[in-house]
Amino acid sequence: MKDTQRLKEALLEAIEVDTMTVIPIHDIALKIGLRHVPSNDIYVMVRNICRKHPEYHLVAFTSPGKLWSVFVDGVLTCCDFED
Repeated sequence: MKDTQRLKEALLEAIEVDTMTVIPIHDIALKIGLRHVPSNDIYVMVRNICRKHPEYHLVAFTSPGKLWSVFVDGVLTCCDFED
């Protein structure tokens, strides 16, 4: 099974857990032994996940002016955040 498929299944499993409203992509990836997934693969994967679960969306927790990565800083969430 491809790494992206393993990560997608782990993220979908995390969504099914009612107590998780913020799902850090990096933490889930590390739990299944992944150290890197290309950003484009994550965008495609998250788009597909959000089609099945429209209440979730991708958010990146970053500091202003700091370089960021969707893999490291991205989270799936069903919460609304303000700047």
